[in-house]
Amino acid sequence: MRTASAAATLAIVSAALCSYFVQKGFVHVLPASMLRWSQQKWSQGLYSESVRWFVLAGEGAFDAGVRWSIAELYVGRTRRFFDEGQLGEARENCAQAVRILGDNDDEGAVSYLCTAIEERIRAQE
Repeated sequence: MRTASAAATLAIVSAALCSYFVQKGFVHVLPASMLRWSQQKWSQGLYSESVRWFVLAGEGAFDAGVRWSIAELYVGRTRRFFDEGQLGEARENCAQAVRILGDNDDEGAVSYLCTAIEERIRAQE
């Protein structure tokens, strides 16, 4: 009985986490555009193509949501170190955030932050 209850609890928690990451991911550019593409295919009557793009959008949203959830920690540290003048630490945390985000760095916002840090370091040399 305990095993079934534990399995049910684990399933509910897993579903909630997946839902959170997918919801968080859909606010980003790539998954949102894939979802719009899916909706366009559906309205054209291309249902199998629409479902394929919907699945890809869901996978992309989950990936983006997980990546952004992790990267936000590094972006927050980057900003804190930058504000405190610890530019070396800021650069390292920023680079880690960029690596985690991969293609999910919408409009290059985090990459731009890294560039601003590099420029500040060069100006101080």
